[in-house]
Amino acid sequence: MAKSSETEIKLRLDPGDAEGFASLEALGGRKLDRRRLHTIYFDDKERRLAAHGFELRVRSDGAAHVQTIKSGRGLERGEWETPVSGVLPDWSAARGTPAHKVLRKDDALKSIFVVDVERRSWRVEEDGAVAEVSLDCGEIISGERRQPIAEAEIELKAGSPKFLFDLARKAIRSCDATPCFVGKALRGRRLELGEAESTQSALDLELRPGATAMAAFQQIVDACLAQASLNEELLRRHPGDVEAVHCLRVAIRRLRAALALFAPMIAGAPWRALKAGLGWLSRLLGEVRDLDVLITETIERARNSFPGVSSLDRLRDLCGELRQAAQRNLEDALRSERFRRLLLDALEFTHAGAWISEEDRCKSKLRGMSVASFAAKRLERRLDAMTSRKNRDCIVGANEKDRHRLRIKAKKLHYMAEFFGSLSPTKRYCAIAEALHDLQEALGDIHDGVAAEQFVSKLLIPDNNADLTVAAGLLKPNPTSEADSLAVACVAHRKLRRAKPFWRAF
Repeated sequence: MAKSSETEIKLRLDPGDAEGFASLEALGGRKLDRRRLHTIYFDDKERRLAAHGFELRVRSDGAAHVQTIKSGRGLERGEWETPVSGVLPDWSAARGTPAHKVLRKDDALKSIFVVDVERRSWRVEEDGAVAEVSLDCGEIISGERRQPIAEAEIELKAGSPKFLFDLARKAIRSCDATPCFVGKALRGRRLELGEAESTQSALDLELRPGATAMAAFQQIVDACLAQASLNEELLRRHPGDVEAVHCLRVAIRRLRAALALFAPMIAGAPWRALKAGLGWLSRLLGEVRDLDVLITETIERARNSFPGVSSLDRLRDLCGELRQAAQRNLEDALRSERFRRLLLDALEFTHAGAWISEEDRCKSKLRGMSVASFAAKRLERRLDAMTSRKNRDCIVGANEKDRHRLRIKAKKLHYMAEFFGSLSPTKRYCAIAEALHDLQEALGDIHDGVAAEQFVSKLLIPDNNADLTVAAGLLKPNPTSEADSLAVACVAHRKLRRAKPFWRAF
């Protein structure tokens, strides 16, 4: 059985950019190997391999068949390869792999989907480091469904992972090659389920109870990047997709929450640079998302409450123009080298950053601490701050800025709690999660109307348009709905104070 891990960076390409990648200077003069690959992915009827994070495939190149089992995601993944005699899986070849424990010998495996690609490969060597660069162009097939695929893989064969990142940076400078955190197996499963064009709102994450804080941080970031990849790809195909903007923004916010939660272990100049880059992307997504909410919810609610007010129609159209401009800015950003570098920096920081081997005694201790102990201390501190009397009083206070700050804290703690839900009894986790959700939603309902009025008022200052100024005033929530939201927020905060923190049961 071949090696039990692979270290690899994936780059997604638009089909039209494949030839640009093949012409990279780094590949010039290298021997080209060209093959046609036919790969069948298997699972049982309950999809237990996928549920446990495994892939089982048999790949044929016309001359030989190789069965491969993979696990995990990120820069380094588990990989076990064995030559087999045909296109069907060989149960005995799975012995000695973690997947062998998931399936019983008599479990019937069936073909789930097929990947047909032309693969072009180059062997790149430099100063003792060796990488195999592959370019796959073809399609994924599941029944009647088909999806084109064009992706590059840079796999380390010898040397430091730094060599992979150097090659990847050369690629993203030269063509629209975007670091990608979604493999062919996940694409195929989504195609089979009819979800290839669906947004990804949930975080696919299940931490192991015995994991270290360092391993948990890496797994959390990998899950956030995978969610971001799926929604960014969808947004590239459908630039005006409102839900894709929202889900990509959530993925980036989760990633920023992870950086904040694990700050004592990872903080430093690279951490600050990554935070700044994610802040840039988050602001662009926020501009589009806030205008979506303003147009489809706040202005629409006012139009329903005050039918026949033509200035509200004019205000909707004006904000629609601003939304289109913000969308163009976001599209430009997602196609920029800056965005591609940001994703690659996030991957490198997470799996090859200097913090991993930093000799600081305190940080070293935190890296080796169990994730349960690390999370419990960090979440407890944030919950204590959330449930203080000061924060309780600010809910019904007159200062909207204080309420908004509390909402942001609730949202951030909600994201952080999500990371560890798999380690906790469901009932305890849900009590905290639901209270945080209700609190942030109730405070959000109040803030959306106030923020909309302020935003529109600033927008109208240059024109001093009386009709539009009146329309802006109609965006404020009415006193009854605001009172209802405040009541919900107070109840949610009280539930949060009384809930038993789920992390105490780790």
